[in-house]
Amino acid sequence: MLQTIGTTGLAATAMVGLGGAAQASAAAGTVGTFWDQGGQVFNVMAYGATGNGTTDDTLAITSAISAAQGAGGGVVYLPQGDYLISSTLTITKGGTQIVGSGQNATRIKPSSSFLTGDVIAFSSMTGGSVRMLTIVGAAARTSGAAIHMATANEIYVQDVDLTNMYVGCQIDGTCILNYIDRGYWTDFSAGGTAIFVNTTGNDQYISNIVCSGGTGHAANLRISATGALWCHQCDFIGAENGLVIDTPEGSAITWCFFTDCAWDTCGDRCMLINPASGATVRGLNFENCWSSSAQNYDGCYIGGPVDGVQFVAHRFFNNGANGLIVYGPASNVFVDASGSSGNGLAHSGSAGMAFTGSCNGFAVRNCRVGPYAGFGTAGQTNGILVISGCDNYIITGNNTQGNATGISNGGGPTSVVTNNL
Repeated sequence: MLQTIGTTGLAATAMVGLGGAAQASAAAGTVGTFWDQGGQVFNVMAYGATGNGTTDDTLAITSAISAAQGAGGGVVYLPQGDYLISSTLTITKGGTQIVGSGQNATRIKPSSSFLTGDVIAFSSMTGGSVRMLTIVGAAARTSGAAIHMATANEIYVQDVDLTNMYVGCQIDGTCILNYIDRGYWTDFSAGGTAIFVNTTGNDQYISNIVCSGGTGHAANLRISATGALWCHQCDFIGAENGLVIDTPEGSAITWCFFTDCAWDTCGDRCMLINPASGATVRGLNFENCWSSSAQNYDGCYIGGPVDGVQFVAHRFFNNGANGLIVYGPASNVFVDASGSSGNGLAHSGSAGMAFTGSCNGFAVRNCRVGPYAGFGTAGQTNGILVISGCDNYIITGNNTQGNATGISNGGGPTSVVTNNL
């Protein structure tokens, strides 16, 4: 089936069962030809959209969405252009896709009067996507998400750039199998968050996102609840705290896997893992990640009821206070083959790695805690610091040379500290 868009912007009648020559002849003299390969395509131009950036295209786009949903799903296609909107675009039926012509070609622009609420919302449905476009606010937004998945499953956000948003993507309710992949996100509003996950569901996937928003917004990635999450090859720059895990009482996070991710140049802390008393946080895994250049405080702060954090080949560099600090009752924190150097830039006397507040059951193994990879000691007076009240830990095979104090071991009797330099 071939659909053609004429020069008037109105959809021509679909042609079914025509041969190749007849199709070519029928399409002659038209512009914006769109091949439909097995599904339904709803071009917003056929519903009155202008894409000129000044005319309000909300009604035209919502009409195309309604038509797609009424047909049981399909592609709502936004050709190259700037689409001004003044209210939320809501999808409630599975199989509906919002597709542009590419990030540099198709732009959805919330108007200067539309500064609150979601831009695109998937609600109580399964199967949908937003792809190949940019969402850019006319002014700093004060609430809502660019793309909100509320009890919405199997939603794909792919090849989408964002600028001037309050929240980039929000996942909440009971959500399963949601994907956020490939995008360049900039200039979030003060207090905002690039990605906010707060779901009782599981299997959320985040990959290949570059977020550079300065230090005005609250977090690049905030996780309050999830049954399982994977985050891969992301570069999160700026924010007050880059990664925030702030599970409230009664909520849970279980099994999050972070690989090849960087949290860099944050205002306070690059990683803040501090769930409330009565929350459950289990199984956080960081492999080949980076939490460095926090301006005021720590590269990574862990406290509260956290059971099980693993750092493998992690870098804690160039932070204002400690590279890593762990407070009890957090337990079972393991650091392997990692580096912590050049910390204490704003607070002299800091440590490369510090364990305090009756923290138990941790291990530091085969790490370089001291001058490394071009970073010196700065205010990093202590290499590995263990405060009284900690117990049941292992510190072995580490090189702490170059600090004023390599290892300061003030913990309890049930510990092993051996074979360190």
